[in-house]
Amino acid sequence: ANISKFHSAQVMQDISVETSPGVVCTQRMVPIADVGLYIPGGNSPLFSTVLMLAMPARIAGCKNVVMCTPAGKDGKVHPAILYAAWKCGVANIFKSGGAQAVAAMAYGTESVPRVSKIFGPGNRFVMEAKMQVNSDGVAIDMPAGPSEVMVVADAEADARFVASDFLSQAEHGPDSQSILLTTDAAFAERLPKVIDEMLATLPRQEMMKKSLSHSHIILLKDNDEVMDFVNDYAPEHLIINTVDADLLAERVENAGSVFLGPYSPESAGDYASGTNHTLPTSGYAKAYSGVNIDSFTKKITFQRLSKAGLEGIGKAVEAMAEAEDLMAHRLAVAVRLGDEYKRVPLLPILSKKGRFFFTTKPKKLKAKKRKYGIQSQRISATKHTFTCALQFGTQRIQRHCKCLARCQRKSIQWPIQPLPRPTSEAGERTLVGHKRCGCQPHISRQWQR
Repeated sequence: ANISKFHSAQVMQDISVETSPGVVCTQRMVPIADVGLYIPGGNSPLFSTVLMLAMPARIAGCKNVVMCTPAGKDGKVHPAILYAAWKCGVANIFKSGGAQAVAAMAYGTESVPRVSKIFGPGNRFVMEAKMQVNSDGVAIDMPAGPSEVMVVADAEADARFVASDFLSQAEHGPDSQSILLTTDAAFAERLPKVIDEMLATLPRQEMMKKSLSHSHIILLKDNDEVMDFVNDYAPEHLIINTVDADLLAERVENAGSVFLGPYSPESAGDYASGTNHTLPTSGYAKAYSGVNIDSFTKKITFQRLSKAGLEGIGKAVEAMAEAEDLMAHRLAVAVRLGDEYKRVPLLPILSKKGRFFFTTKPKKLKAKKRKYGIQSQRISATKHTFTCALQFGTQRIQRHCKCLARCQRKSIQWPIQPLPRPTSEAGERTLVGHKRCGCQPHISRQWQR
């Protein structure tokens, strides 16, 4: 119920804004039709992941939900996973795990339908498979690999609470990692003994010892160092078990999910608090969020313009299209407004320092000439040729661009870099080739003596 309540609250309403008279812009949330859910099952039957993925998919309104999960040693899918899927309305369930399950959902097989987006955590092989199919055009929720937790604790923290957080994380798998950050040396020295004592009472000790072997306890100078470390590491789970937890929480910039105070264990978020436990790992929390309703939807924008609305922004659109040399964009506005299509050339202004300015107004051109000491200017343009001649001081520049129409004017838009004074008798230097468009213009500089 908590999971459904929290995710239902995330559903956004459509947005409609009249940005200017006669121009109405709308944003509508649309569910992704075909989604695939990967449910890990190697070490434990993670039916909770079914709830964390299938329930938001149902709330978002996804039409086709495909689920892949590996079978147990008996060749069967655990009943808890099947029951959770049934409760969430998932009908397409396939016994397949690992990278091959990700590939099946990404590309489709005779039995497994192809999906548009794949969700779910897994080991490093599953994570790598998701990254590879993502580069091939299939969307993924996030890079979610081996699980991790970072605990921030002070001298007032209960060592048993922190030890249990370490052990619950180690239980995810041998490649999971736990890290403690503290500014209290005595607490850092006391914690390993408490972990060993509590570990002796639990099953799966061999696997958990492998996880603990690459876990760490780090002693730092002050809270500034602690929070810098947290934001640089970007943990999947962050537990702040300190007296001033709320103050430190305000400084969190990178984390998948944050647990505040001594009575907020990671386990609560894994199962029943309401937040989603499918979170970015391996530092990807710097750029990715955990799974939420937005993960299962697309936001499509719509715009409707009346003639008056187009007239209101038409001049700005035409000017911007002209500045980017996209004349068909300008034409699409001009023909709707009934304007005769006329190409108004931009007048390039070059200062003595080699900086370019553009204007379509002669008055501005004259002002720039006075400011930057330009003496004369000549511009001519045809469909395939654009020649710009500028003269200032004793230097004359002439550029000829004989390339396709798509780049007929680009040559003058590039800053002219000063060339060393030619040493030849003719006093002339010639360059061939553009750096950007690949055409073959002729560029020459002549020095008057």
